[in-house]
Amino acid sequence: MVTRSGTVRPLNSQVEGNGALFLHSLAKKMFNQSTNKAIDNNSCETTALPTYSAALRNPLPNHQKKKLWHIDAKYHCSLIGTCVSIADLRKIAKKCGSTNFSQLGDFHLHSTFVNGAIKTDHHIRLLQKHLEKKYASVAQRFHTTKHETQSKLWRQAVKSGDAAGAYWALLTNPHTTQKLLEEALGDIHMMSHLNGASIRITQKQADEIRDHNRQLKEQLRCLEQSKEEQRHAVTHLSHKVNITNAKNRELQKICDRYRAGEPQAEITDLKNKKNRLARSLATLRLDNERNRAENLELRSTESALKSQIQHLRDQLRCAEREHGSMQALLITSLHNNSESNETDDQNPAIDLSGQSILYVGGQTGRQRFFRSLVERFNGHFHYHDGGLEDGSQRLESLLHRADVICCPIDSVSHEAVNRVKRHCKRLAKDCLLLRRSSLAAFSDALVQSQTDAQQSSTAN
Repeated sequence: MVTRSGTVRPLNSQVEGNGALFLHSLAKKMFNQSTNKAIDNNSCETTALPTYSAALRNPLPNHQKKKLWHIDAKYHCSLIGTCVSIADLRKIAKKCGSTNFSQLGDFHLHSTFVNGAIKTDHHIRLLQKHLEKKYASVAQRFHTTKHETQSKLWRQAVKSGDAAGAYWALLTNPHTTQKLLEEALGDIHMMSHLNGASIRITQKQADEIRDHNRQLKEQLRCLEQSKEEQRHAVTHLSHKVNITNAKNRELQKICDRYRAGEPQAEITDLKNKKNRLARSLATLRLDNERNRAENLELRSTESALKSQIQHLRDQLRCAEREHGSMQALLITSLHNNSESNETDDQNPAIDLSGQSILYVGGQTGRQRFFRSLVERFNGHFHYHDGGLEDGSQRLESLLHRADVICCPIDSVSHEAVNRVKRHCKRLAKDCLLLRRSSLAAFSDALVQSQTDAQQSSTAN
């Protein structure tokens, strides 16, 4: 029977002979037609997954590592998407010598390999060889361990961010239990959601800052080039001034000789020439002073641009630190989920230990995400809108009970910020001023707060 999910299940345990062969040949024909149509016609639609289990078509020899065509078809998409890059898929497709592969986009190339993984075609065997070579050491380590050790190795790989090799090792190991396979598939699926969301937001901000930084560098380069041209112009004008002064001295000598007995007309002419040269000299000096003023202005502009670039670099470092803190919290969250059903004695990598977190200001709609994050790591979350609706008496009461106080400076008034700082100073508590009211900035504040607390306890 063909189910809604696309897999083929026998009508009962007694189906044999001609009935099973008919279903097998029908599924094979449907898969070959859809796959060939996607490759030959360069279709923009993805082919459906085969309607039968890969293990049913290619039974696995006893005590041997699984090949791609032995692995259940529902794992092929996550396996190829996680363990093989698009660049490697194109290299493998190029070795096959088919021009149809080069015409496919990234998504359709991925779909072609996924849908063909249940077969033993040439490009699938090349992909199998590539994966075996790339993850040989990891697969060997998983193949020689027991189930309990495999589960521990998988959690360590997820925590360290190196899950690709471990995922290949689990799927190719014939002794891996179905429970562990489903757990690994769930972890891979959730990592693609959680990490993708936070990384896209932070990466977009980092890309914008880098683009702005490149524009400022280009402006600085143009200003430096203009400054160099002005310097050459000043040097040239100084050389002209020196020449003019020399000519002026020569004319002065001629004038002195004419005063001693030369004709008066020639003396008058020389005086006129001297006056013209004096005016030219004055003009050159004015040009020289103007160029000096422009040079000073260029230096001032250069200094301002350097300060702006340094500010952007600081913002980039802060965004990268927030991204790292957010990623650490996501990995910790996955780590806690994977171990929550196995042990209750181990402490999480990030534990607020029942601390009360007070968040003052920011956008009201985001407080539920902040609350969920704090409660997930064993903390208590309190919120105050900074004075829009909540009063100052409630703020003072919350400040007395809070262990960590966070206040975003981009979404709260200056009066509210000053009020929080005054209360914190009077209560001898630290106030963490966040540069923006985002989940990444709040996550970074929690990580930094716990790090400072750990360092303080270690010093004591």
